[in-house]
Amino acid sequence: MITPRDKVVEYYQVNPNTTKKAIEIAEMFNFRPELTKEKRSKAVRDIKRLVKGTKYKNREKISRDSVEYRTQSSIHENLEEGSLTVNELTEAPRSSDEIIKIHKIDTNVWKLAQYWSKEKSTGWQVSAMFTRKKEDEFGAEDIKEILQEVFEDTGSIKYPKPILSNKKSLFVYMSDKHIGAMTKQDSIYRNTYDRVVFSDRLNKVYNRIMQSQKDFGVFDTIYICDLGDAVDGWSGQTTRGGHSLPQNMDNKEIFKTYVEEHKKFFDNLLMSGAAKNYKTIIQTNDNHGGDFSFITAKALQYYLEGAYNIEVRLMEKFLEHFEYGEHIFIFTHGKDSEDRKFGLPLQLNDKAENYITKYIDYHKLNKNKNIHLIKGDLHTESMQLTTNFRYRNVLSLYGSSKWIHSNFGPGMAGVSFDIVDKKSDDIYSFYIKY
Repeated sequence: MITPRDKVVEYYQVNPNTTKKAIEIAEMFNFRPELTKEKRSKAVRDIKRLVKGTKYKNREKISRDSVEYRTQSSIHENLEEGSLTVNELTEAPRSSDEIIKIHKIDTNVWKLAQYWSKEKSTGWQVSAMFTRKKEDEFGAEDIKEILQEVFEDTGSIKYPKPILSNKKSLFVYMSDKHIGAMTKQDSIYRNTYDRVVFSDRLNKVYNRIMQSQKDFGVFDTIYICDLGDAVDGWSGQTTRGGHSLPQNMDNKEIFKTYVEEHKKFFDNLLMSGAAKNYKTIIQTNDNHGGDFSFITAKALQYYLEGAYNIEVRLMEKFLEHFEYGEHIFIFTHGKDSEDRKFGLPLQLNDKAENYITKYIDYHKLNKNKNIHLIKGDLHTESMQLTTNFRYRNVLSLYGSSKWIHSNFGPGMAGVSFDIVDKKSDDIYSFYIKY
């Protein structure tokens, strides 16, 4: 039986220079009708690259190091299993790069799984196996394509800068967004979460900022603070690996959602006139997103600094700090990307307090100032005071997973805030919940 996929393969073999669009070919052969238009097009383009990448077969004569010699080679592609096998008899062993180059393997479609060279009486038997990249595999070209699409023709943007302010700053702690996370439907509590919900929650943060500006006046600075785990993971796992996650987006969708929704949020905020200054601080050393968190944050930094010329700081260490007037803030996700087996606790204990005090002493932070350690990770709001510092856990914009529901209870999605007086000890802490 000839499948729609087989028909697409055959079409590109017969018509390699076709000008038809990918979606037109998908509709012509009723290929993957269950997918969205964008995903159908991508699946067809993948097949096109596959056909293009495997058309060079049974080579007879190849030049290597400017010496001509005869070689026997074959390529076998298994469409059902998504594998590609290269076998050749050569005068010398090959490196992986040589195999890819000589056989013109399209690395946009295939990735090398294993290869080996075995010496025989007639020469070297070289074999290599490639596996087809998954449809949701996400790379540099995807990032470039999304950034060009989202930030197209964005030049320098002028935004309102009020002259007078209330000498206070608003700190907005949007932690643990977990873009791409899915709370399973059979959980004992409900937490619907997708791009629409995420966008709505960002909009509610914006509305609360505007209400605070109405109540307290124009702020000296609004700090938008991301305390980690902005993305749920990479390919259905935490970037530490070994921890599978229920998700409703692939890597590309997660990246696109992050970039597009944050752009809308910041465009609205920066044109609002709610503050004289705006700063963004993003903690990228976390246990779910890891390097993916850094990539998404870097894309946002590229936009905000280029379009609005506002300061964006990416924190890459587990603990980092900065000063604001009479205050020193230490930011952390609470759990890191590779070293800590256990994160910082919900309630301070002697071990955690001693750990934080060592950091304060090592960096010679001024204990005459108000020191605040602000962290995410535990998706819970709590606050404690010690002799040397304030310790605050902040809410998760996402809320809780089925695992949290089953082990601890329903949890609460929300965003935490601080209003900080620059020249005194005064702080007003509050939060919103969804």
